[in-house]
Amino acid sequence: MLMPALLPQWAQKLRELFRSGSVAQFVLYGNTFDVVPYTSSEGMSFLPVKKFLQDVMLEGYDTVIHYDRGKGIRVTQGDKDWSEWLSSLGSPDSSRLPTLNTREPAKALELIDLYLLRTLNLQAIKSKQDREFKYKVAVILDFAQFIVPKGDPLNLSGDLGSYVVKTLSWANDPTILSSN
Repeated sequence: MLMPALLPQWAQKLRELFRSGSVAQFVLYGNTFDVVPYTSSEGMSFLPVKKFLQDVMLEGYDTVIHYDRGKGIRVTQGDKDWSEWLSSLGSPDSSRLPTLNTREPAKALELIDLYLLRTLNLQAIKSKQDREFKYKVAVILDFAQFIVPKGDPLNLSGDLGSYVVKTLSWANDPTILSSN
């Protein structure tokens, strides 16, 4: 396990809040391109924040999905499950599958939402058979200010409003809150 005995204060708070079950969504802001001190068995090193999140904070997760408007959707852990699920939806021209141009926020967020819903449903079914079954999924929205900008709700109509509603629904969904 890569988790150091002492996490930076912000990471400790994030972990405590998550483990308490009170929140399942976090917004990291500020200098997100900075580095985080990390002590492993090989000694001290400095990891970029994204690598720290991926390798330390989300190390035990089954699937980690990254999305930003520049690169689209990238699955950095659990890509086999993601790929199999995408294949099960049909061909890219299928009406059930959003066009795979995952750089467009509406299509990318819808695809991620469908995957989360499918995973939550599978978890509910499998946990009836095995109480210990947990499938952990993390979604990281890089450059979130370009997807869900801060602003007055009256000014966030149309697509921007739907992106905000989608991410807020993830934050307030009791099923997501009670799962990993």
